[in-house]
Amino acid sequence: MIKNNFNGGLFGPKLRYRADLEKYLYSVADLKNFLVLPYGGIENRPGTTMVRQYPQNTDIRIVPFQFSNAERFILVFTPNYIDIINAEDDSFATSVNTNYTDVWALNFEQKNDIIWITSPDHYPQTLKRYSNKNWIIEDFKLKHKPFYENGDNSITVECTNVLDGLLEINASAEIFTEKMVGAEIIIYSQRKNTAVNKTFTADGESDPLQIIGPWHLLSTGTWVGKVYLERSFDGGETWEQYREYASNANNNIDASGYETEAGVLYRCRFEGWEDAPAGVLYECRITLSMDDGQIANHAVITEFFSGGFVKCSADTTFRRIESTSDWAIEAWNDEYGYPKTVAFTSWDRLAFANTRKQPQTIWLSQVSNYDNFFNDTQADSALTWTIETNLYNEINWIINSKKLLVGLANEIGSLSGKDENKPLTIDNRKYEPEIELSAADIPAVKANETMLLLRRGKRTLVELSYNWETEGFVAPDMTLLAPDVLQGRVRQTAYQEQPYPVVWFVMDDGSCASFTYNRAENVTAWAKHETAGSYRSVARLANEIDSDDVYFAVERENGVFVEHLAHRTEDINKMVYIDCSVITENIAGAADITEVTLPLFANMEVTALLDGSPIRLTADGNGRIEFPFAAARAVVGLSYESYLETLPFEMMQGLESTFANKKTAQNIVAKFYKSIGGEFSVDGKNFSPVISRRTSSNLGEALQPQSYTLDMALRSTYQYETVLRFRQREPLPVTLLAVEVDVQ
Repeated sequence: MIKNNFNGGLFGPKLRYRADLEKYLYSVADLKNFLVLPYGGIENRPGTTMVRQYPQNTDIRIVPFQFSNAERFILVFTPNYIDIINAEDDSFATSVNTNYTDVWALNFEQKNDIIWITSPDHYPQTLKRYSNKNWIIEDFKLKHKPFYENGDNSITVECTNVLDGLLEINASAEIFTEKMVGAEIIIYSQRKNTAVNKTFTADGESDPLQIIGPWHLLSTGTWVGKVYLERSFDGGETWEQYREYASNANNNIDASGYETEAGVLYRCRFEGWEDAPAGVLYECRITLSMDDGQIANHAVITEFFSGGFVKCSADTTFRRIESTSDWAIEAWNDEYGYPKTVAFTSWDRLAFANTRKQPQTIWLSQVSNYDNFFNDTQADSALTWTIETNLYNEINWIINSKKLLVGLANEIGSLSGKDENKPLTIDNRKYEPEIELSAADIPAVKANETMLLLRRGKRTLVELSYNWETEGFVAPDMTLLAPDVLQGRVRQTAYQEQPYPVVWFVMDDGSCASFTYNRAENVTAWAKHETAGSYRSVARLANEIDSDDVYFAVERENGVFVEHLAHRTEDINKMVYIDCSVITENIAGAADITEVTLPLFANMEVTALLDGSPIRLTADGNGRIEFPFAAARAVVGLSYESYLETLPFEMMQGLESTFANKKTAQNIVAKFYKSIGGEFSVDGKNFSPVISRRTSSNLGEALQPQSYTLDMALRSTYQYETVLRFRQREPLPVTLLAVEVDVQ
C-alpha cells in the first residue's frame, strides 16, 4: 500500500476508521513537529534561536512592526513595558514604558511608522518610530473627539456660575460618575446669522468672525488688488492664509466653504490696493457671514459632586446656558470604556469600535484625517455608526475585504455604500448581515481571496469566502476532520506566507499547531508542535528573501524566551534543528571551540550540533558545557522529536473492507529528499534506524543531506490495525515524500 501524499494532515481520533472518506488516504493519525508541504510530503520543522530571555512567569506577547521588508521589528509587550527587537539581526533596540498590565487585552493597527494600540481600559495610544532607537508612546491626539449624544429629551442640563472659564453644570438626572472626571462635555446653543462687513479703500484687515459650519464671502464694488481670507486657530494670536482672491477692476468674490474646527476665527485682509484713475471711485465692500446654526460649547469635567452636579473648566467663550436637552459627553472615557478594536478601511478612514457603553458602534474618522471624528454632513466627514441587530452583538474585529467586514458576537456583517460606486457617507451607507456565524475576538487571517477566522470559544476555525453561485458567504469548518487540534483555545495566530502558506496557532494551554493552507490546490493540513516548554505567543514578519520570519515566545524551565524560527536549510554549516539554541562559531573557520558557558541551560541536558555532528551533553550549575572535540561551529539548545503516525492501512471497496482482517507489514520502501537519519516502527516500541551513512562517506565527518530510496524489513506481528510510525530525534533535516508498505 502506497502513501505518497500527506497533505491531508491530521485526521482526528473520532474519524480513525472513516476509510471511506477520500481524505483518509492522505491524512495521518499523529503529526508532531512536522510541517506538511503543499506538494504532498512532510518535513521536520526547523529549530529556534534564542533572541531574548525574561524571568519565569512573565506575561508576554510579541507583535510585528513592519515598515518595509528591510525595516522590521518585533515588539515584546510585558506588563508596563515594550521591548523593541530589530529583526535584521535580532538585536535589542530600546525599551518603552507603558501603563498596560493586561497585554492580551490589546489590539493593533499599523500604518507607516505608527502603530495604533487599543484596550477596553485605556485611551487609544500611538507608538511612533522616529529612529530605530527612538520610539515614543502617547495618547492618540485628536483634533475632534467622538461624543455620545443625549438620546433622551427628558434629561436636561443647565450651566450656571460661568466665570473666567469655570462653570457648574446641573443635570436633571444622574448622568455623571466620578470616572468621568477629565472627560469633555458639549452643550449646544443656537447662534443667529452673523456677519462682518468691511469697506476697503486701502490695504487693511476686517474684524474677525468665529466660524463653524458653512460660511459665505461676497464682495461688491470696483477694485484692484488681492483679498486674502485668513484663519486663526489660537484666538487671533497668529493668522494663516486660507484662500486668495484677486481683481483688476473686472470681477468680484462669491465664495463659500465649510469649517469643521470649533472656535476658528476668520478675517479678510486686503493687500496691493491701487488707487482709481481720476474721476473713478474704487471700493471693495466685503461681507463675511455664516447662517443660523448651533454653537458647540466645550467644557472639561474637573470635579465630581453627585450624579447630577459637576464642576468644569472651559474657554472664555463659554456662555451661560438655560436648561437644554441638547448635550453630549465624550464617548471614550473611564466610565463608558474605550474602543476594543481598531482598523483602517479602504476609504482611507481610521475606524475604532466597541466600548462598554457602545459595543455595537463604529467610529470612522474623516477621510485622510485620522484625528478628526467630528460628525457632519460633508461627504468626507467622520461617521458614528451603531449597527442594529436582533441580538446583542459586540464588535470583535474589523477587516478590509471587497467590503468592510465586521466580526460580531453572533454574525458576520459588511459595511458599504448603498450605491457601491460612490464613497461611504452619512447619506450613502448600509449594513448587511452576511452570515450567521459567531466570531471570536481574534482578528481573521486574510489569505488571498478567503479569510480564516475563529468561532466563539476559539476552538473552531472556519474558512470564510464568497460563493458566486449562491451569491453569499460560506464558512466550511476547517477543523471538522481534526476537531481536537485547537482544543487548548487559540490565543494568537500568525500567517506565514513564504516559502508556502502556513498559519500558526498558539493556544492558552501552551500548545501550538500549524495549518498548511493552499485553497487553490485544495491543501488544508494540520500538524501539532511541541517543545521543552509552553508556547505563549507567535508573530510573523515578511522579509526580502523567500522565507518569512516567525517568532515565538516560549515559557521554559528557566525563563520565558523570545525565539526566532530558523530558516530551513540542508547546509550543515547553517542549519538549526534545536530549540532555544545559541550559536557559537569561528568566522575564520578554525575548529577551536571546545566549550561554551550558557547560564540559561544551567543543570540542563542539551543537544549540540558540532560542525554538523549531533551529541547530547549536560551543562553544569553555571551553564558550562564541554565538548568532546573542537568545532568551528557549535549550535547548543534543547532537542525535540518529530513524529509521524499513519492511520491504519485499510482497503475499502464499496461495502467491503479489511477492518475485520488481521494484517502484518513485512517491509517498507521510503522516499527521502535531502535528509539524514530517522527511525521506523510498526509496533511503536521497536524502532529501526535509517542508516544514512554510505560506504563512500568518510568516517568521522558529518553526514551531508541526501535524497535516496530506503528499502527496510520490518518486524511486525499480525494484528487488526497496521500502523507505520516514523520519528526523527536528531537535530538533522528530514523530508519524507512517500512510503510503500507491504501489507499482508
